[in-house]
Amino acid sequence: MKELEFISLIFLYWPAYMGCLLISFVLFFPILKVFRFQVLDPYFMHFVLTVFANSIPLFLLSLNLISSNDFVYFIIAECLFWIGFIINIKKEFRINNAFIIRHEDAIYKSLFYIFLIMFFLLESFTYINFGIL
Repeated sequence: MKELEFISLIFLYWPAYMGCLLISFVLFFPILKVFRFQVLDPYFMHFVLTVFANSIPLFLLSLNLISSNDFVYFIIAECLFWIGFIINIKKEFRINNAFIIRHEDAIYKSLFYIFLIMFFLLESFTYINFGIL
């Protein structure tokens, strides 16, 4: 299915999509409540995008555009993802063997110039061989 076909389906069946979006939000609300994400938290943005993304298979299933087998695979994958997310978010990240990088600013400046030169060389190669695209 192309993007325009999908967008036209959403415009044609927008009440069904809003219902699927509401169902998806209700299903994910306990996760939002448990973790208490802040609005500026990257996990909150991930949560919002996940709610929108998970409403799409539900919407397509309601229109019989995907098989129930594909929908079950999606549900299993999503459940396993959230189980891993919940297990790993509680762990603290610790560095046991911390070390100090000496001359860090000089390294950053050197890498900047290396990547800048590589950028200009690759752009020049592209312009010479293919022209302006």
